[in-house]
Amino acid sequence: MESYYLTVISNASLDVYPQNSLTNFTNVLPQALDVTNCKVALQAIALDTKYGNIPNGILGTRNHFLLFVENPEISPIPDASCDITDFTMGAQTFAHTVNRAFSNIPGRAHLTVSGRGINIALNKSVLLVHPEITKCLDFRGGTLYTYSGRQYTALASEAGAKNFKSQKDFPRSIVAPRVIKVQLTQMLQNLSTVRLVQDLAVIRVNPAQTYPFYNVCKRKEYFNFNSSRLNELSVRLVDENNWPLHLGQGGQPTFVKLQLKKFPMKSFVLRLSSLESSDVFTENKASSFRIILRQQLDCSRWNVALSSIYLPSRTNVGSLLTAQNFYIEVMLRNALSGRRVELHDLTDFTTEGFLRHAMEKLTAAFPPTGAQTFKLTLEDGGIHLECSQDFKLRISGMLAYVLNKAASPTKPAFWPLEGQQSQKQYIGKLNFEKLQPHTILLYCNFIKPLVVGNTFARVLQLIPYFDNSEKNADGLMKYEAQHLDFLPLGMNDQTTLQFEMRNSNGDLVSFANETTEILLTLVFREKL
Repeated sequence: MESYYLTVISNASLDVYPQNSLTNFTNVLPQALDVTNCKVALQAIALDTKYGNIPNGILGTRNHFLLFVENPEISPIPDASCDITDFTMGAQTFAHTVNRAFSNIPGRAHLTVSGRGINIALNKSVLLVHPEITKCLDFRGGTLYTYSGRQYTALASEAGAKNFKSQKDFPRSIVAPRVIKVQLTQMLQNLSTVRLVQDLAVIRVNPAQTYPFYNVCKRKEYFNFNSSRLNELSVRLVDENNWPLHLGQGGQPTFVKLQLKKFPMKSFVLRLSSLESSDVFTENKASSFRIILRQQLDCSRWNVALSSIYLPSRTNVGSLLTAQNFYIEVMLRNALSGRRVELHDLTDFTTEGFLRHAMEKLTAAFPPTGAQTFKLTLEDGGIHLECSQDFKLRISGMLAYVLNKAASPTKPAFWPLEGQQSQKQYIGKLNFEKLQPHTILLYCNFIKPLVVGNTFARVLQLIPYFDNSEKNADGLMKYEAQHLDFLPLGMNDQTTLQFEMRNSNGDLVSFANETTEILLTLVFREKL
C-alpha cells in the first residue's frame, strides 16, 4: 500500500503568505503533487502552547462591558463600552483598561483591585457585564438583563453609589482548550450538511500538560482530498467551540505531519457534529439528534463502524429522580398518619446540598414549635437525623439505594428507620455516583437491527462510561474504538442520520449539559 508523509510548518511560505500564524497557515508546496486516489490523515502535531488566560468565549465576542447613565430600557444605546482582549495583562492593567474606556463619563463607574479580586464602584448608572466575564469574575448582586439578544448581568446603582466585588480571583492560570481540531482546507467535505470547516483530526488535550504539546495519532482517520492535484496545504487550529486557538505571539513554529496513502479498498470517513442540523431540527440535543446528509447513502454498498466519539463525562442524575421514587415518609409520636416529604427537585448533588434541601423540605412540612423539630448533620461523611420527638421513617427505594441501604433503586419499596427523641440516628452516606450509567448504548437509524437482549434494536456501539475524575476533569470524555465493528447499513431515510444515547433500561440519557457538542466519527467500508 503506497504511502508517504508531508510536514506543514507555520513559518514556511511567509514570502507568499506573510499573515501566517501559529494557528492558521498555508504552505506552498515545492512542486505540485498528484493525489489521485490518495487519502490524508494527521500523523502528528507539535505546538508551542503558550496559551493565554482568557477564554475564547471572550475573545470571540464583543461588548463585554456596557455602561448606561440611564436605564437601558429608557436609553438603549450605551454611553460607554469596553472589550477585553487579554487577561495576561494582570488585574491592575485590566482595571486601568476598563477605567480608560469609561473616562468620558467621569464619576459613574470605576474599577479597583482589592487583593486578588476586582471591585466595581457605580454611581447612578447601570453596567451590563458580558456572561463570559461574569463566569470568570462572578460579580454577584446583579440581575439578568437581555440586551441585543444576549443575557448580561446588570449591576445597577440608580439611587446612588454602590460597590460590587468579584467573587472569584482575577484569572492567573492559562485557559487550555478541551480539544484541538486540526482543520485542512484541501480535505474533501463529508456527506453531511456541516457548516464548519473540515476537521482532519480532533485531539483531546490533557489539562495537566500545557507546554509543549505533542501528539501522535494512534488511530488515523483518512479523508479524501477535494482535488486530484495539490499546489498548497492550508491548516487551521481551533478549539472545541470552533474558535481560533489562542496562542501567544512569537512562539516557536507549529508542525503538522500528514500521511498520504492509497487504499485498494474503497472507504470513507464521516465526521459528524450534533450541532450541524440544529437549524432544521430545533429539538436536537446532546443525547438525541438528527443530521441531514447532502446525498443519499447506498445501503447495498457500504458497512459502517464507529471510530470515535466525544461526549459529556457527566449525566444529569436528577432526571432519574421523581416524586414517586425519591422521598421520605415521616410519622411523629402520637400522629395518626405519616407525611411524605418529596425530595426529587434536588439540584445540588453534594452531601451538603442534599442536607440543605432536605432541611428546607422538612422544616416546611413540620414547622418548628419552640425547639427545632428536625436537625440533619454530617459527621464522618455520614448523615445523622435528630428529632425533638420520637419518629418513624420510611425511605423510598431510590433514596435508600443512593444511601447504600438497598442493592436496587426499586427494591425494597422503602427502607424503615425508627428514632427516639433528641437522639441522633445514622441514616447513611450519600453516593449519587451510583446513578451514573456504566455503559451507554448508541442507537442509530441507519444500520440493520441486531439482537439486543430479548429484542431487535439498532445499536451501533456500547460505550463504556466509567467516571475518571482526573481524566475527565474538563467534563469531556472520549471513546475510541479498540477495533472497528462494521455493521451493514439498513435505513428507510437515506438522507437523515439519527443518533440516540440510552442506558441499560432503554431510557434516553440526560446529560448535565444538553447543549454540549457531540463529535463522532464513522468509517464506511465497501462490502466485500
